[in-house]
Amino acid sequence: MRLNSLALTDVEVALLARVRTDGGFSQQSDEPYRTDATAWAIITLSSIDADKACIQPAMTRLMADQHEDGSISIAPDHPAAFWPTPLAILGLLCHEGFSLSYYPLIAAILWDLCRHRRLRWSVALLQVLLVLAAFLAIVHFGTLKISPDLLLNEATHRTSVPVQRQLFDVMASNYGRQRALVSHFYRYRGMEILYALTALLSVPYFALLVTLLRRSARAREDSRFDMALRLILFALPLTLCCLGHDVARWIAACAVDATLFLCYLALSDPRVRDVLRAWATGPRPFLWLAWFLITGPYGATGIRVAERLSVLWTGP
Repeated sequence: MRLNSLALTDVEVALLARVRTDGGFSQQSDEPYRTDATAWAIITLSSIDADKACIQPAMTRLMADQHEDGSISIAPDHPAAFWPTPLAILGLLCHEGFSLSYYPLIAAILWDLCRHRRLRWSVALLQVLLVLAAFLAIVHFGTLKISPDLLLNEATHRTSVPVQRQLFDVMASNYGRQRALVSHFYRYRGMEILYALTALLSVPYFALLVTLLRRSARAREDSRFDMALRLILFALPLTLCCLGHDVARWIAACAVDATLFLCYLALSDPRVRDVLRAWATGPRPFLWLAWFLITGPYGATGIRVAERLSVLWTGP
């Protein structure tokens, strides 16, 4: 059954009446914030032609309630009631960056399950094709349904790091206009040097991940094709660097996908668990911790850290 435009408008009005001052949503307009109501509101407003300005604050509110173990409970003072966690994950995955960044991990796990006959090939293939079709349609035809000015205003209030307007102009454009904007704003020598330096900082950790993936593959007696396919999948986010913006996110996504896949292997196969445990014995993990502390975080967080260190070094 399809909802007509009048019914969708009623849904939007009813939901927006439940927005709380902290960005979350309640079940009724006169009730306090709840995580499950907030997650449902995010999913609903993301799927209809509605006002999107309240979605990002709602996501921020959900993430603020995340416990140390990653779960999200019905209320901060009821940590045992963590059943809204899957619902909150769906709501947060409405952010296109998270959906895209982690899909190579999903594809690698699907391949592994099919190779070991724990999932039908037809099911995995159908899932991949549906996601790929949706991705291509969104990249080619998709645009923002709200003004870039609203997003810029929201981003400005969430950080003291200067936010570039052209990023939101790119997000508001279809693929053709994105390419034109990227060519205009991001294609100059200084930016290309910055890209290269960012990638160079990532090379040591990428080498470590490849080493651990190879050791894990040998322990499981996986084929060379399996290993090659995993490396290709985990490198796929790098192809999005040609769009210019969020380069640090796509570089980080490669490492995140490979790292989480190693966690999946360690949890599902004792042979891999033994290999990783053997690697972790000794001083090597501490050396890598030192490396991460030296390089620091990427993106806006790294910019902020560099700015603070500069102030400490040179004075205000």
